Amino acid sequence: MTRARLASVPTPEDRGKGSPSATADELFAQFSEGPPEQSALLVGVCSYKNDPLRKLSSPCNDVWEFAHLLVSQYGYDSKRVVILMDRDAKLAHPEYKNHLQVAGEPTEQEIRSWVESFNTRVKPTRKLRAFLFYFSGHGELAGSSLAYLLPSNWEADRKRGRSHDGAGINIATITNYIDQRIKPTHSLILLDNCFSGLATGKGSSADEIIRARWREQARFVMSASGAGEEAQERRDGSHSVFTQALLEGLDTLHGVAPADVSGPGVGDDPDGIVTTEELYRWVQRRTAELAKRDNLPKQSPQFAPLDSLDAGQFLMVGPNWQSGLQK
Repeated sequence: MTRARLASVPTPEDRGKGSPSATADELFAQFSEGPPEQSALLVGVCSYKNDPLRKLSSPCNDVWEFAHLLVSQYGYDSKRVVILMDRDAKLAHPEYKNHLQVAGEPTEQEIRSWVESFNTRVKPTRKLRAFLFYFSGHGELAGSSLAYLLPSNWEADRKRGRSHDGAGINIATITNYIDQRIKPTHSLILLDNCFSGLATGKGSSADEIIRARWREQARFVMSASGAGEEAQERRDGSHSVFTQALLEGLDTLHGVAPADVSGPGVGDDPDGIVTTEELYRWVQRRTAELAKRDNLPKQSPQFAPLDSLDAGQFLMVGPNWQSGLQK
């Protein structure tokens, strides 16, 4: 399996010298809670030291370009974007090292350590906090209901042919750690691996709606495929089908992000803010289109809140947001 690189993701030079983080801060300047603090933990596993046959082409580039997109277009401070991936990976854009750094290898110990102690290493400073977790690599099932993320030092139980405790990271463990240790007011978990669908379990003004969506708690999981499906790599390059759809949907190089199909009010025009629902609708459709174009098996992205009582939204605020707050 191979994955295609998204050619339209811009370089830092394409962006000019402006900082999109100021855009997000300006948007929330009038909120009594202050602007949300955005952090991310991005994990890409290209090689499996104990199982060379599981080597993948694209997860490191997936993580690398997604990190660049968050920093260059969505106002994430590079110091609050933690990257775990193979240090010796061949990257399509090595020049991003000017503003991105790899914090460690994507081993089970490193992943668990960062999720458990993220707030100690990257100290929170604001009341409203948005946390994004992204994983690109292999997934595995243990029985019919346990889904695992496979770190770089994963080693299969050869007799059972499945993951087991201590050999992979249960997706439920990640969601629990984020909820109980990091404690963000808003979280989004993006899983680009096989079987990750098991993790999902399955008239106001625009300004008022935006405020409400940040004021209320929001915890979501979006995964690349449904239970029993494989997350596909594209045939002609360096990205997965899911991640290419994700990057394309959030890219603002040519104006409003394609995933930004409407504003927060019914019937509104695109407003430069991508909600989780808008992102999912885009990724669901675009993933199907890319898989069909490459003659790959069907892949059905999944999306669900971790708690049905959560009333907020995880918002991706781009540099082209348009709101009554500007008036």
